[in-house]
Amino acid sequence: MSNKNIEELVFKKEYDMWKAASNQDEGAFKKLVADDAIMICGGYRCLGAEYAEFIKDFKINGYKIKNEEVIFSSEEAIQIHYVIDVKSELPEAAELSGVFHVVSLWRMKNDLWKLCFNMDSRILDI
Repeated sequence: MSNKNIEELVFKKEYDMWKAASNQDEGAFKKLVADDAIMICGGYRCLGAEYAEFIKDFKINGYKIKNEEVIFSSEEAIQIHYVIDVKSELPEAAELSGVFHVVSLWRMKNDLWKLCFNMDSRILDI
């Protein structure tokens, strides 16, 4: 598979990960994210298995991904960056709303592409 095809596959998996989170589908999320993935989101650090537990309470109304770019690409790993605009109308999920830079690192593990690192940073209005 060419690097371009791998990059397209990884972006599809990133979109699928967001779909699983927005649908609160822990099973679909776990298929994409390594249990030992490092997740740094909203200022917290946890593992992929722990974050999968969190998504059952992930109450968002929608999201839009834009400005996708590949930072690094090989046959074993791909690092991507994008901007995501997340909407939530529920007061208890207010920290999930906003515009964020996101960086993800996907690696080939046991013949499957798995997310192994994810970090977001809120974009502040200045």
